Amino acid sequence: MVGEKEDWQYCYSARILQQVCFNLNCAWQSFFNPNMPHARKPKFKSKRSSRQSFTTDRAKVIGKYLKLDQPYQANYDKIRMTEPLRFTGIIKTTTITKRGDQYHASIAVEVPDNDFYPATQRCSSCGTIKTKDCYGGKQTLSGDLIHRQHQTYYCYNCGTVSDRDKNAVENLIQYAAGLSAVTV
Repeated sequence: MVGEKEDWQYCYSARILQQVCFNLNCAWQSFFNPNMPHARKPKFKSKRSSRQSFTTDRAKVIGKYLKLDQPYQANYDKIRMTEPLRFTGIIKTTTITKRGDQYHASIAVEVPDNDFYPATQRCSSCGTIKTKDCYGGKQTLSGDLIHRQHQTYYCYNCGTVSDRDKNAVENLIQYAAGLSAVTV
């Protein structure tokens, strides 16, 4: 892009600029796509903004540390994480955000398809998972086989009756915190 690179360009990984160009291209494609009438013109961040961040797709977790793609002649150590990753899988992107004097990392992980978590089929109280062969059958868009109410979750094991969405949210909170084990 330029004939001679300035010193500041060597301080950062080339993948960061490539990721910005990729995201910008996706934003403009969405803006000009006639099938997406509500897409807005892309907004650009300012260097003087209070929220500064960058995204890279070359990050690795090594033990309790996050290691970013090391740019040309850069000399920095791994970043210590305050908690381990909650999900195992392939790291797709990592966004580093500076808020005040602290840095925060947001890691997007692609989990394998066989790690499907049945949040809408599991009772948040006792952990029983509804299957098509169990009493009442699976919870579907028209409810289960006994109660034809989509928005209400009935557990025939412990007797819990709750809102279907609240039950699913509680299951996802337990799953993210590592409190629930999937048993069928």
